[in-house]
Amino acid sequence: MSLSGIQIFKLLPGGKKAPEANCKKCNFPTCMAYAMKLAKGEALIEQCCYISDELKDLIESQSGKKQETITFGINQKQIKTGGETVLYRHDKTFLNPTCISIKLTTSKGFEYFNNTIQQIKNYKVERIGEEISIQCISIQNDNNDSDMFIKFISKLVQENLDACFSLILVSFELDDLIKGYNLLVDSQKPILFLKNANKGDYTRLYQSTCSTICIEADTIDDLATLSEKLEAEKVKDLILAIPDNCKDNIIETLTLIRRSVVINNIKALRFPILTDASEYILTQNDIQQGIWAGCLLSKYSNIVLINFFNPAIVYSLFTLRQNLFTDPQKPLQIEPNLY
Repeated sequence: MSLSGIQIFKLLPGGKKAPEANCKKCNFPTCMAYAMKLAKGEALIEQCCYISDELKDLIESQSGKKQETITFGINQKQIKTGGETVLYRHDKTFLNPTCISIKLTTSKGFEYFNNTIQQIKNYKVERIGEEISIQCISIQNDNNDSDMFIKFISKLVQENLDACFSLILVSFELDDLIKGYNLLVDSQKPILFLKNANKGDYTRLYQSTCSTICIEADTIDDLATLSEKLEAEKVKDLILAIPDNCKDNIIETLTLIRRSVVINNIKALRFPILTDASEYILTQNDIQQGIWAGCLLSKYSNIVLINFFNPAIVYSLFTLRQNLFTDPQKPLQIEPNLY
């Protein structure tokens, strides 16, 4: 956990009541004020002439990067995911809002894809001064229809929509992903999720595309081992998918992974997590899936896929996300009015 302002203050000259206390050389009026800013990351340790080696080492070890920040998508609208350093929002703040992605599957057909993509493109709302829109879509070949998968991607390219959305491409076939990737504009860097793959497949996919790769394994331990092996082979920018055998305890699993990274510093699990809300419901019910998406968003999933576009439910998820990913010391404000 990050050091608090009080913990830092106790190790500064002011906390030790040393002669140098409150010298103002750090450009703050007191050691306490400096400690509070240091805890928030709004000041540098170099600003204090009298900071001890003990405190310097402690701050550097505590403020080290916990979760990797992965950037993917289209150049002008790239999405940052991960990068979190705390378990609880009130400890510091959550940094990069959970990516909510609409999943479009080949089994629903081309007409559904075409209609839905237009609705997503036109969706735009404003809340508390922030303009909200769908920034990411996922295209998934879920019925081994490679031709339809490529047709979906080709449609995006033809209408220049691959320059409007960040993309997640999902398939059971390595060739599908490479072929689909090669159709996209050069500025598009999607996440490529090859399902039921082995280490060799992931390595070949990365070598062919140099794109962000989503990996999965049978267990959390296997997932950690796989990420270590891929890193050793210079495969960078990984996303972790939750193993199938953990999906009955998904909230526990997500919490375990975040704690392993933030508290225990297990580097093999430090990559952002992708979850699919449709995998936790028995029937394809939009409301139930929306509830699950909210749970996943609240409990440490960095990317959440939903396989429908319902403006009302999407808006509620954006509202929840907006409330979670704000500085807890700066409450949301709206213009006083009758609503």
